[in-house]
Amino acid sequence: MRFILIVFTLIAFQIKLNAQSFNFNQGGFTNTDYFIEIPYTRVKGKIIIEVKMGAEVRKFILDTGAPTAISISLLEKLKLDILSSQDFTDINGRKSVLEVANIKELKLGESVVADIPAVVLDENILTKCFDVDGLIGSNLLRNSIVQFDYKNKVIRISNDINKINISNAKPSDILIDKQSSPIFNIQLGDKAKEMLLFDSGADELYSMSNNNLEKLKKAKAFSVISESLGSNSFGINGLERESKNYRLLIPEFNIMGFTLKNIVSETTSDGNSRIGARLLEYGMLTINYKNSKSYFEPFSQIAINKEEYWDLSPTFMNGKLVVGRIWSQELKKIAVGDQILFINDKDMTSFTECEFLFSSPLADIKKATLKVQDAKGEIQTIEIKKI
Repeated sequence: MRFILIVFTLIAFQIKLNAQSFNFNQGGFTNTDYFIEIPYTRVKGKIIIEVKMGAEVRKFILDTGAPTAISISLLEKLKLDILSSQDFTDINGRKSVLEVANIKELKLGESVVADIPAVVLDENILTKCFDVDGLIGSNLLRNSIVQFDYKNKVIRISNDINKINISNAKPSDILIDKQSSPIFNIQLGDKAKEMLLFDSGADELYSMSNNNLEKLKKAKAFSVISESLGSNSFGINGLERESKNYRLLIPEFNIMGFTLKNIVSETTSDGNSRIGARLLEYGMLTINYKNSKSYFEPFSQIAINKEEYWDLSPTFMNGKLVVGRIWSQELKKIAVGDQILFINDKDMTSFTECEFLFSSPLADIKKATLKVQDAKGEIQTIEIKKI
């Protein structure tokens, strides 16, 4: 499954379900001719839209990297039918059995969508912190053209490409996988090419899979800034096992004719690389699911990434804020799993995941003082910084 990543102000919710037998590509729009403009809000990188189900308007995250999903509380409230129970394995290799429900009907704008399979999710950080009822996934969008208009905060959905204004953008070939998620082609530097998932549910620009690291290293597509042994990601079945990830500097990244320079990226233990919703900050993206094409209209032809990253990545474990990954040799006196007691003068011992996400004391600063307690109860004071 795709994972939930908690890294200071960055959270990526990813729920890629790898059921072996169930077909999620069922149902769809009841009218054959439709054009919808849906306003969205962007909350911590998530694209949140309003959907009408039953008699109420509900909030969902638009996530191209996942199938449609609903919370267990919504399932119970609407008394939806269960289609199947399926074995799933999350990104961390942990197995569980999840139910798949049938969404008999929902409305996007004035258009009706019927009989969409949806994974049923227990309460989690996604539904709790963002106050949403689930995900609108690629299985619902699979027969449509979808345009992401970042500047106007609008999603456009249609059955007809001629109803979507694409200006002079040239089409690029993409793949649509068995789960109906879009797979893009990118180029790193002069020689390296990669196929990767476009995941609008991930609040990041680009994340390279550890599986592709060695292959792309031979093409000299990046340099390794640092490495970290630890864990800071959660699948739906729990915290990931300890793994080694890398922080990379990618001098040049090209997608659909658009060039972005000086990207800093962290690798992922997931089997696939991905490009996330931060791509939308650089241009208008249109995905033609029907004909396996994409269009990108950049706001400028070349952009330079100036984002900075903390030299320590925390995570939540057993309800406590702890050290998840250490990216600097200067912090070698602390260890992964140590509890973070204070950030500057702010007591973190009672902070929840949601509080940390929306009111982190690390927001808008570049340095911080942490008090950290190890497994023996010893407390140390350390300085962390963005690099």
